[in-house]
Amino acid sequence: MGESSALCLLLLVVASCAWGLDEAPAAAAPTGLPPTSGPPEDAASTVASLLSSTNAPTTNASAFRLPEHLRPEHYVLDIKTYLVEDDFRFEGRVQVRVFVVDDTPRVVLHSRGLNVTTDDVRVTHVGSGRVLEVDGHEFDLDNNFYTIHLKEQLKKDEKYLVDVPYKAPLSSLLAGYYRSSYKDKKTGQIRCVYRVQSLPKT
Repeated sequence: MGESSALCLLLLVVASCAWGLDEAPAAAAPTGLPPTSGPPEDAASTVASLLSSTNAPTTNASAFRLPEHLRPEHYVLDIKTYLVEDDFRFEGRVQVRVFVVDDTPRVVLHSRGLNVTTDDVRVTHVGSGRVLEVDGHEFDLDNNFYTIHLKEQLKKDEKYLVDVPYKAPLSSLLAGYYRSSYKDKKTGQIRCVYRVQSLPKT
């Protein structure tokens, strides 16, 4: 898996499956500035998910790539999907353990269409368990970046756990994490599925 696509909000790893029209959980195992804008309210599309630089325009593709000061090592993704008529949505959290290649006061992730619960975002030093103080959040809607600004540097050669809760509507657009439907030929019933449009690089 490529590092830049892996450090998305990881909706890319959600498997396709079928649902009924009721609430059902789904889970998968896997940066001092003021906020410049709030998170987008439009339909969601992961991480990763998610949400991936692979969907960026071919021109000036480097503008969509994540900075290289952090290297992801391990990911845990939790998703709970609500399959209620007129209220299709999902929520969850992603935890990414990162290794610091160069000192930096920020964590940058890919995010598109996700409403990040910024008050609950945590960056914790692995080993000591010390939680770093967040100084602000920034959303770059043009390049699909979400940045956590910290009041201190992440130190080179150290490891940190980045914990980001989020929620979003489950879009009917054929992009990212989305819902669709088909007619069962045997029963004539309309069945719903939820899917992921993109896959991580290998």
